[in-house]
Amino acid sequence: MLAASATAAADAAEQPWVGGWEASMTAGGPSLSDQTVRMAVHTNVAGRKVRLRLSNAYGSAPLVIGAVNVAVRTSGGSLAARTRHKVTFRAPPER
Repeated sequence: MLAASATAAADAAEQPWVGGWEASMTAGGPSLSDQTVRMAVHTNVAGRKVRLRLSNAYGSAPLVIGAVNVAVRTSGGSLAARTRHKVTFRAPPER
């Protein structure tokens, strides 16, 4: 999940989250190591915030993520100016 500031958390409390999804990478493909993966997500709703959930549910080894960024795509591989943001994570609560 994105780490949220107190102001962002308060804003989020005022607006309900709307569920959306995007197909993940498929299993059985080539292994990735020291590579960049860019995934375009096509949402069905608009908004000012995003919450990400990354999973390694079907992995057989620990998942190491070096960096994550989000941005608004314009066309092809181009990004809209000043929309790229570094994503930070916090650990999920202990179960």
